[in-house]
Amino acid sequence: MWIIFAVISALAITARTLYTKKILNEKIGPFFTIWITVFIAMIFSGVVGLIVGFTTPTADFWPILLFRVILDSIALVSFTYAIKQKEVSLVVPMLAFSPVFASISGFVMVGQLPSDIGIIGICIIVLGGLMVVLAEVDYHSFRANISLLKTIGLLLVTLICWSFLASLHKLGIDNSSSVTYLFLGNLAFSLVFFLPALLIDKVDFKKFTKLKISPGVYLLGLFLVIEFGSQLIAIQSGLVGYVSAIKSSNIVITTIAAIVLLKERPGKFKLAIRIAGTLVAVIGVVLIVLTR
Repeated sequence: MWIIFAVISALAITARTLYTKKILNEKIGPFFTIWITVFIAMIFSGVVGLIVGFTTPTADFWPILLFRVILDSIALVSFTYAIKQKEVSLVVPMLAFSPVFASISGFVMVGQLPSDIGIIGICIIVLGGLMVVLAEVDYHSFRANISLLKTIGLLLVTLICWSFLASLHKLGIDNSSSVTYLFLGNLAFSLVFFLPALLIDKVDFKKFTKLKISPGVYLLGLFLVIEFGSQLIAIQSGLVGYVSAIKSSNIVITTIAAIVLLKERPGKFKLAIRIAGTLVAVIGVVLIVLTR
């Protein structure tokens, strides 16, 4: 049963990423895109909470939630801007570096070293990532390379934040419950991103219901709840390593789906390298998570 929920989580990540890119292509601001995602997710998670019941968080929960909101807000903004700047089939393969940064943070925080197979997995991920990045280097355009470096910088910020979030998620759930943690997190994000959506993206919330935007924008929050909820159920029912390995398949699924559904056409050579680099990186991810 856990396999089904792990696959559902991976597919939900793919759907949310593709819809995010589609909405950003419609000239909807990044902050509004983030805000509507967490706001709708707050409503869905609130309904679930009313059905199954909320729990009272412990005193230790609130500082955990604060740090989580700070790190996740930075990661959300960085990743959304990266998706806005570049094609999904270029950005998503680089997310395979996530276990690498998680291993580094694990060593820094608790002195935990990856196994020999884990180190091999890290090297394979780096190889796959370099394949994708080097194929994008434009030897005739300095401006294009600067743009690429900006996107890589945004993704580095995202991955560094994500590397610490896994531990915070576990602590947050241990000091409340899955539904309570999900609802309060989305409530906090809704408050954090309301003013940026209003002032930076200049959204007129009085005319919110009349905004002529893709109906998919309202699905973003649903996909987020499905993604996070399915992941938690899968982890509770199966081994974390196996769940993470299956979930990492979303990198391949999202890359191919972006090429097919969003019609991203970077050229035959770059296209082949993106797919090959993604597959190589995912092999490394699987080696790391299965040896934890």
